Parts: sequence; C-alpha cells; structure tokens
Amino acid sequence: MSQDSSTLREEGNNHFKAGDVQQALSCYTKALKISDCQSESAVLYRNRAACYLKLEDHTKAEADATKALDVDQGDVKARFRRAQALQKLGRLDQAFTDAQKCAQLEPKNKAFQDLLRQLGAQIQQKAAQLSSTDSRVQQMFKLLLDSSAPITDRQKAAQNLVVLSREDAGAEQIFRNDGVKLLQNLLDSQQEDLILSALRTLVGLCTGHQSRTMAIVNEVGMDRLCGVMGSAASTVSLSACHLIQVMFEALTEGMKKEIRGKDEAILPGETPAFTLRGLCKLGSAGGTDFSMKQFAEGSTLKLAKQCRKWLCNEALPLTSRRWAIEGLAYLTLDADVKEDLVEDKKALQAMFELAKSEDKTVLYAVGSTLVNCTNSYDVEKPDPQMVELAKYAKQHVPEEHPKDARSFVEKRVVKLLEAGVVSALVCMVKQESPALTEACRECIARVILALVERQEDRGLVVAQGGGKNNPTIKTTFQSHRQKIIKEKAVPKIEGYMFEDHDMVRAAATECMCNLALSTEVQKCYLATDSDRLKLLVLYSGEDDERLRKAASGTLAMLTGEMPELCTRIPDTTSHWLEIFQALLLGESQDLRHRGAVIVMNLMQADKSLAEKLMESEALEILSVLAKGDDPKQASIQKAAQRCLDLATEYGLIRSNEDGINGKTM
Repeated sequence: MSQDSSTLREEGNNHFKAGDVQQALSCYTKALKISDCQSESAVLYRNRAACYLKLEDHTKAEADATKALDVDQGDVKARFRRAQALQKLGRLDQAFTDAQKCAQLEPKNKAFQDLLRQLGAQIQQKAAQLSSTDSRVQQMFKLLLDSSAPITDRQKAAQNLVVLSREDAGAEQIFRNDGVKLLQNLLDSQQEDLILSALRTLVGLCTGHQSRTMAIVNEVGMDRLCGVMGSAASTVSLSACHLIQVMFEALTEGMKKEIRGKDEAILPGETPAFTLRGLCKLGSAGGTDFSMKQFAEGSTLKLAKQCRKWLCNEALPLTSRRWAIEGLAYLTLDADVKEDLVEDKKALQAMFELAKSEDKTVLYAVGSTLVNCTNSYDVEKPDPQMVELAKYAKQHVPEEHPKDARSFVEKRVVKLLEAGVVSALVCMVKQESPALTEACRECIARVILALVERQEDRGLVVAQGGGKNNPTIKTTFQSHRQKIIKEKAVPKIEGYMFEDHDMVRAAATECMCNLALSTEVQKCYLATDSDRLKLLVLYSGEDDERLRKAASGTLAMLTGEMPELCTRIPDTTSHWLEIFQALLLGESQDLRHRGAVIVMNLMQADKSLAEKLMESEALEILSVLAKGDDPKQASIQKAAQRCLDLATEYGLIRSNEDGINGKTM
C-alpha cells in the first residue's frame, strides 16, 4: 500500500513540474486515501497545498498545509505555503507569524524575506486604508506635528493621544490610522516632549497585543528604538526602556519577570535595566553564528554600549549594574561586542570592581562574559563533509565571525591582561560563597587556561597573582579533573600508561597523578581486580626519572588519602622495599621527598608495615635525611622525622640522649 502511494506521489510531482496542476492534485488526493505512513501523508498534504495555491483555492491550501505542520512543525515548505494562503485570505497577522518562523529557520532564503516584507507593508497599508474612519486621531497628530500651534494645544493633543492609546478601541484606531508612521516622525523630531508622547503612545499600542507589537517592531525598527534609548535625556531613555520591556513581554506572550529572591524583587527604578537584560537575551539568540543576526545592523552594538554605560554608572542601584553585566554576558557572543568591550577600559575596570565586591551574585555573569571574550567556550567543529552536504541541500550552515579568528582572540587576551583580569579572577575565588557555583568555577578555569595558552603571556599572569599556589589555579585543576572524568577519559589515560613510547607513558602517568585527588579515581585504585597499584609501584623503580616522579607522586597522594591501600603494597611486588629505599636515596630532591612521604603514609597506616621498614635499610636512610640542615630540603626532613617519631611511638626504635635513633632489643 505504501509503495502504491509513493508511486502516485512521484506521478503527481511529475505532473506538477509539467504544469498540469489538476492532474497532480488528483494523484496526491488518491495517494492520501491509501497512504498508511504519517510522514508520507504530511508530504502529500504539503504538495497538495501547493496545487491549491496554484488553483487559488486558498482555504484548502491553508487547511492542507496545517495538516502537514501537525505532523512536523519544522516543515518549512508547508509553513511557507500556509503563510502564502493566509496572506491571500487576508489573515495578515497569522501569515506574518508563519513567514517570520520561516525566515528564522532559513535566514538567507530570499523568498521568505520578500514575503515577510510584503506582509509588513500590507499590514501598514491596511492601517492606512482605515485612516479616514477617525478624524479625531488625525487632528491630534496634526497638532503635535505643527510647531506653530499653541503649546497648550499641542500638550493637550499629546495627553489625549496617550490616554486614548491605553484603551483597546483607541489603540486600534491609532494603529489603523497609520499612527505608527506618524509616531516615527515624532521620535525623530528631536523635541523631548514630542518624543515622550510618541513613546508613551507606543506603549499603549503594544501592551498585551502580540501581532500589533510585531508589526510595530517591524516598521519602527530596533535600530531607531535603541537610538532613542541611548538619549542623554533620562526621561526619554527610561520611557524607551519601558516601551522595549512592554514589547518584550508582548512578543513572549507575557513572559514572567525573573525574581531572584524575596529580598531582590524588581523595583520600579530598576525596571529599565531588567528590560535591557531581556532585550540582550533576545539579541543573542543566534549565539556565535555570524549569519544569525536577530536585530538590524548596529543595534546589538548600541545595546552593548548602553550596558557598558549603566555598568560604569555608580549612581545606579547595584542590581541594575548587575543586570547590565548579565546583558553583556549574552551580547558578548557577538565578536563585534567583544572587541568594543576590551577596548573600553573604564567598563572593564567597573566589571572587575563589581567582581571584587561583596555582591557575589554577579560572579557568573562576569565569568560568562570573560569566557566569551576569550573564546574559551566549547565549540563543536562540524564534519566538513556534512557541511558540504548541508550546503548542497540548501540547509542553514553556521558561520564563524571573522573577529573570532585566533589572531583577534589573542589580542583580546592581551588587553584583558593589561586591564588586570587576573587579580579580579583571584578575588572571585578567594572568598567562598554559595554564588561561587561549579558552573562559575568552570568559567574561571576556562578563562585562566585561555590566559596562559601563549607562553609569552604567562609571566604577566604570574605577576598579577596567578601563581602556582593561587586559588584560581586550584580551581582550574578541580574543574578540569571533573571534566576529564565526566568525559570518561580515565580508561584511555590508563591505556596510555602501558604504551612502549617513553614520553607517552610518562605523560599519561603524570596525568593520572593530577587526577589522583579525585574520588572517582581513588575508587578505581581501591578495586582489587586490577594491577593499577602494582603498575605505580613498579614505575616508581624505573630508570626514567620523569616516569618515577609521576608514579611515586601518584602513590604519595593515594596512600595519604586512602590508608587502606597501604597494606596491599607488599603484595604488588617482592621488590617494594628496594624500590622505596631507592626513592629515599634518589639524586633528585623531588624523588626523595616522594619516597619519604610514601614511607610515612605506610607507617601511619599499619604497624606491621612500619616494622618491615624499620628492619630494612630504610631506618638508616631516614635517620640521615632527618638530620639535614638545608632549608630547601625542609619538607624531606619533616617527613623523615615523622617516620622516626612513629617508629618510636610503636616501640620499634629508641631515642638516645645524643639524638641517634637505634633499634630496640
């Protein structure tokens, strides 16, 4: 049955290409009657909708396209055909919504963009056709635009227009009387009172009305609105922000405001900053895809400029400045915004100072912004063959911004270092706070790694407080340990520890040493069904010094963290005593230190192990190490003396008056 319907569909396609629409319609209809596959039926409905469009039966075209979309909401062809049918049926708002969705799915499709423009123009034309129905509204606008009219008359007209826009019927009258175009003239008038009137009237038109808001945004344009929002007049700027907030809520169908907690409810004075943040979130919807611009050219940069302006304004409430940073955390996915931010030293300093402040809720936004500026986020590189296939199928392929190239990233890193980013990161992790979440630590770790990627930048990182014992470095290690474990890379590292290549084997063992503090790795070494522990003991006795350091370092950490592991070491090899004695006698200070710590851990864990060690040459070696007076070997002396003290406590040796330890009889 399915094969028969497929054959009919192909016949219908051939008739349609040949221009025989009626015959194609007949084939698709017959195929639908016998099709038993839902996805195939959806394609047939979509094709039949194309026939009905050709035959100008727009009602049936809309119905068939809807049936196809009921099966697959992502069917862009079916959605486009429904938009065309709705346009012909005069349901412009619905047609506009479908056309906009098509343009979002395939931004470069000229047919979709053309339909979107047509619908926008038709919506405006429809409003213009109804303009003659309300001369009262026209008279108000005429007075507002007439600079020679008495000021009292103009003020009264503006007040009446704002009041009228707050009523459903009045708002519709203004909208249908080509009011949006006239309001644009007011916005461009450079007169504060007229601009305020226009903004407040637009608020009334957009409140709670999605389709009308969509048409207004399309006609007025985000570029103009962002320009008004950046006005030096605070009343105009605040009114523009309020308008954008209303538009945002209408377009998202009344999305609830985010409340961070009972004590952090949004205050009236903070609403513009919150609105700005919401708008930034919309503007960043395309992510790092250069081809997915959500706003008109330049609008995103204006939004970012406003965020930086509020960030630097210390007179604003702290929460408003925090929302400005959160806005930048979204917008810095755009490389142009990254470039502007790193050039704005005042904004960088303001961001760093907030990161050092007591308000730790800002940490994640700062971390995210820095991750974006340094391009230290994960980027999934698509398979080149799949990219070519997508291009051939005319599917959307994400594009990288030219300013996200490595040369630009390196310059941004240098500018951040010059601005003092390391000291800010250090302060972010020094004071423990619930706001310093794992996600926040991950951001800090990513930024640190990006800052030290180039060897020539590492000196500056250390100079600013990013040294080895710094908490930011510890945070980096913790974050990447967890990432390695999460990606299930530990078995692969263990596999490389068995490689014949000396450098690969040593590097894998060093990696395991860095992972040794992880609970998950420690559990692996507790398992008795493997030779993991034996391998470390044997590697600690190899000739390769790098390998010996890595293996003995891992043993030192594991035996310290898990005393129960110590009792299993004698079972790994009969040469374990010789191996550890060789470490204690090693030429390298690092090897001697590792050997002393391992012996100390063994003696602390089990008295019988201590007895075996004290019966060997280890006692004499430890006695010599404990007597040293070189400050550089203080850590070795301390560990060796601790071993002797334990032996004394166990009654295995005695301490003579002259300080020489001897075995008990």
